[in-house]
Order: sequence, then structure tokens, then C-alpha cells
Amino acid sequence: MSGYKKSGEPSWGLVVFFIICFFPVGFYLLHKKLTADKINFSRCVKVNKVYGWTFIALGVFGIFSTATDTQEFSMKVQNIIFHIIFWGGIGYLFLSKAKRLIKKSELFQKYNSAIGMNYISDIDAIAKVVSVNYNKAVKDLQEMITYGYFGDGYINQAQRELVVPYRKVNYTRVEHVQIQPEAPIPQEAPKPTIKVVACSSCGANNTVTTGIVSECEFCGSPMA
Repeated sequence: MSGYKKSGEPSWGLVVFFIICFFPVGFYLLHKKLTADKINFSRCVKVNKVYGWTFIALGVFGIFSTATDTQEFSMKVQNIIFHIIFWGGIGYLFLSKAKRLIKKSELFQKYNSAIGMNYISDIDAIAKVVSVNYNKAVKDLQEMITYGYFGDGYINQAQRELVVPYRKVNYTRVEHVQIQPEAPIPQEAPKPTIKVVACSSCGANNTVTTGIVSECEFCGSPMA
């Protein structure tokens, strides 16, 4: 039974086995396991940063241990240089890779934004949006396909386009259309309110409509 999955990702059993039996191989398999999902840039960046700072910490610990040791000065210098070059060098490589992955993630996001939900297939148009030349766009898009973007997509050099079988291509040109505002909905006039008011002149009660000046039915005085 193979310890690898179909995607080439090692199983956890194989990773644990080699970590116990042969650490260098186990560490390599662990790194491959944690960074198998290449599209998950955030995870890959975190893994490489953790590895980088871990190796740098080991280097610092080695330098401190060597400096406090009772060995000869020349031997101390050699060991300190070894810790700086070996542990520090490995840590630097992992941190540099994390930095490259961040830049690559930002670049791929630009291409995704250029292609958009409607799927622009023309590579020249994509390159113009991303501000690169055609050859650079082809190289980057091919790398995105290798990383798992666009499914079974491929680049058609003859047509200079990105072909993604499962996505519908939008060949139509988007034009600016002025949207007319909707006509206001006519509102009904408020219904008049009828109330009983006592005349200020004769004191008789009269039925009047609010907002309309009328006369008292008994003495003719104005009422509102």
C-alpha cells in the first residue's frame, strides 16, 4: 500500500513514520503535506514563515549555547559561523519563499480580477488590464493552470485566448447604458378631516372640514 495519495500528497502515517525514524525525510514530507494545496496561499505562507522563524530561533539558540560553552575561542567562532550559515540560511530561504508566495498571490488576484465573473478569454485584453506584455501573461496564466486554477483550462496560442471548458465565455462588448429613473408613484391626496367646532361668536356647534374656511350656519361668522 502506497503512502502517497493520488495528488502526490504524502499520508500522515508516512510523515509520522519518517519523523520518528529519519527526521530529515520526515521534515521534507511534512512540508510537502502542509503545502500540498498550492492554491491556498495563506496557508503556504504561514507554513513557510513558521519554518523560517523556527530555524532562525534554532540558530540563535545554537549561537548562545556556543558562546557560553567552555571550548576554545577559535572553535567557538567556527561553531557560531556554522549556526549563522546553516540555521540562519535555511530560515532565510523559507522566509524568502513566503515573501515570493505573497507576491504571487497578489499577482494571481490581479489576473482573477481581470478575467472577472463574465470570463474574458482574450489574453491580450487580460495582459492590458494587468499591465504586462502578452508573453508574461501567457507564462503567468500557465502557472495558474499548474497551480489548479481554471480546472481543465488551457491556453490556445493560435487564438491567443484562455480556454476554460466549464465556464461560459462572454464575447459581447459591454456598453454604457443610461438607466432612466423610475417615474414617481403618485400619492393620494390626504382625505379631509371633518370635525365639530363651536362658533366663537354665538357658541353654536357646526360641522366643518379641516383646512377649509366656512361660515357658521347660525350667525354667519367665519369658521375654520
